[in-house]
Amino acid sequence: MNTHTNERNRRLARHLAGLGLAFLFFGGPARATDTLPQSTIDELLRLDSQAALVAARKNIFGVVATSDAGHDQALTAAQSNQVLAIYGLGKTLTAEVLLESEPHVFKSSRAKPVWGHLQQYTLERIAPPCVYLKKIEQSEILCLSKGQ
Repeated sequence: MNTHTNERNRRLARHLAGLGLAFLFFGGPARATDTLPQSTIDELLRLDSQAALVAARKNIFGVVATSDAGHDQALTAAQSNQVLAIYGLGKTLTAEVLLESEPHVFKSSRAKPVWGHLQQYTLERIAPPCVYLKKIEQSEILCLSKGQ
């Protein structure tokens, strides 16, 4: 009889535990997303995404975000433009370039970047250690630094 009672108590405890979990999962206290308005969630996701992009740029490309307070945006963009790498053989060269803190890849056979979203930059030529670009009507020459 004692064994039968213990088994029944164990089954009852399992059922109560299952009901408790179901209550917490389906009908328990409000979830965190229920208490925050959607605009707050969107803003938090946007801020988290921006922080992840800044961290990735710093880790991968060595680019540190600068504040625009008191700086001319064109000057900041020009300072952030740099050649990361030039590679290839003969006339088939590829250049990896940071333009306005965004990575771009140019091939010597094409004027537009093969990777990157800033379409106002066009490639004039790659002549190691420099990359000759044109933005609208202004030419820009970017060269590898001695340490690269």
